[in-house]
Amino acid sequence: MLRKDTFRAMVLICLLLAIFEAKFGSLVTAIPGVIRVPADKPTIQQAIESAKPGDIIRVASGTYHEHLIVNKRISLLGESSATTIIDGDENGTVVTISTSDVMINGFMIQHAGGWPYSGVLLFSLNNSVISNNKIVENEYCGLEIKAPSSHNIIEGNIIANNKNVGCLVNSQNNDFYRNSFINNTHHVLVYAPTSWDNGAEGNYWSDYNGTDADGDGIGDTAYSGDVQDKYPLIEPWTLTRVFPVGFHNISVQSDSTVALFSFNGTSKEIGFRMTGPSGASFFCDVVVPKALLNASTSERWLVLLNGTEVYTEVDIEEDYTLLHFSRHFSKLEVRILVVSAEGGGGLDFTVYVLGFGIAILMVAMMIFVMKKKKTLEKQIKTKSLKAGKTSLLRFRNKSLATF
Repeated sequence: MLRKDTFRAMVLICLLLAIFEAKFGSLVTAIPGVIRVPADKPTIQQAIESAKPGDIIRVASGTYHEHLIVNKRISLLGESSATTIIDGDENGTVVTISTSDVMINGFMIQHAGGWPYSGVLLFSLNNSVISNNKIVENEYCGLEIKAPSSHNIIEGNIIANNKNVGCLVNSQNNDFYRNSFINNTHHVLVYAPTSWDNGAEGNYWSDYNGTDADGDGIGDTAYSGDVQDKYPLIEPWTLTRVFPVGFHNISVQSDSTVALFSFNGTSKEIGFRMTGPSGASFFCDVVVPKALLNASTSERWLVLLNGTEVYTEVDIEEDYTLLHFSRHFSKLEVRILVVSAEGGGGLDFTVYVLGFGIAILMVAMMIFVMKKKKTLEKQIKTKSLKAGKTSLLRFRNKSLATF
């Protein structure tokens, strides 16, 4: 009986752990190898050749005069698209990707040769991500997708000043959003069905002349140049936005479109709008200089999304406060305030942690009670056996005496 009760208790603990992990944890996965350029390998191509599928190649700032062939499932990450430059020296294609599940992020890719060469070429691949790069000043084409290549995501790139065409798309079912097309002779040439938004955000087009009456950062009318973009961005998209306030800056880093920023020092409030695809998750980091806004020992930070308080991680540094929160997208009105510390915050997380702790305590008490009960039953049984033996002995002695 004790084994069954213990087993049930252990099952309950495992279920509680699973619920807690699903709510606040993350699955442990295998750690990929990391190769650093130039610390581990002098060139990016040598790092690619020595990498194993799934590895990460991190490239430090610098100018790399190379023509890359990416034929492995890897992540190629530059330190910054402003300072990590792959230069083709106006000869050939700069980066050729010929396998699926590749990520290219954080580079300036420039100076590919004339026709038929491109800054970035994708062919015969699926499910790759080209994000947060600057693909600029290529003689013929900035980025080209050749068939068969589908379900690739082109996100958050600046595609600018390419002399013939920014993007040439010859394969269907690829997604473009949050990119900035600036001063290309032709922004795009498209010969296959292509998606130009994520359901809420499209791309920035330097020749778009629409308006944004509601201030959400999305144009009120579609872009109808070489393509139909239903949700054109009013400003070039960037992961980090910097908003000057007097002699200081408040920065907002988020994988969403941020617009209509406001600051009120008197009411101790920051406001802005966030737009993203409904149901998708997002993150937001807001860095606030203490010289602009600070919470005293009797105050706390309060973050409201569409009027509802959300759990916020607050990291207090010497000169600034970092606020981190995440939730699910829709069109969000964000209000960040400094308020009285009374009432506390982050109830959602606190309640879950408290409930989890109480549940674990109850299970522990259950196991203790069951063990105590079993011990007591064993003691009673032992006493009963002893009492039975004593009675039997007395009966035997009495019978012998009678005999």
